[in-house]
Amino acid sequence: MKNLLIALLLFLPFLSLAQETETKEKTRQAYTVHEDRVKPSMVETYESLNQELVDACKSHNHMDVSWLTATMSDYRYLYVTPFDKFAEFDNQPWASLREKMGAEKFDNIFERMDKCYDQHGSYVIYLHNDYSYMPEGITQMPEGEPYRKYYYWHFTPDNLDAFMKVAKDFKELYAKKNSKARFRFYTSGYGVMGNFAMIAISAPDEVSFINRAIENRKLLGEEGKMLMLRARSLSYKYEEIDGGVRLDMSYFPEKTASTKK
Repeated sequence: MKNLLIALLLFLPFLSLAQETETKEKTRQAYTVHEDRVKPSMVETYESLNQELVDACKSHNHMDVSWLTATMSDYRYLYVTPFDKFAEFDNQPWASLREKMGAEKFDNIFERMDKCYDQHGSYVIYLHNDYSYMPEGITQMPEGEPYRKYYYWHFTPDNLDAFMKVAKDFKELYAKKNSKARFRFYTSGYGVMGNFAMIAISAPDEVSFINRAIENRKLLGEEGKMLMLRARSLSYKYEEIDGGVRLDMSYFPEKTASTKK
């Protein structure tokens, strides 16, 4: 996780392009994601080390970092942080904490953590408010709904516009039917090989998710089936992954605790 900001410095040559895009597109939020693919045998050790880091941030009220932690059933741990401009990656977010803790103690946490996985990396994703369906307001942390179902749709660049049209039609269908289901729509950004759209759905637990999904499928009817067929025709790979939000492994400085999203 220490390498999050370092890795994203690779994207700075795209700064001017990204800023121009953000100016034109006011309905999306960019996030950095650091992903650790943890060895199943090292999960308990890894989570314990994460708690050490969270406790250190809290005890020193470290203000330069914040992250929301999501987990997936295939032992992926994702650390998600919003950002507005790529210039933010010029900062040194861990420097002051390393100084307060002492270099040896700080570095030791990450050295031990590195032994818990063979693969990790960082990339950017975008949350599209205008393609998401949450009538009460967009939030990554609906209260009382820690369970997550993630749908990944992979498509080639030439199918991007057509896939986005399907996504827009899905949102409009949900609104027309006054669906009780909710979803957030993300697309891949810098640091990702290929292109994907990811739909994230929150629920209190897996059983609640399944019941909602059955009800929603009936509600959308044939129109929903036709949209699903269009999405499949534009995709070369599809994944469904269970997961959840881990607030105990997340960190929000006190100054932002009342504005977490």
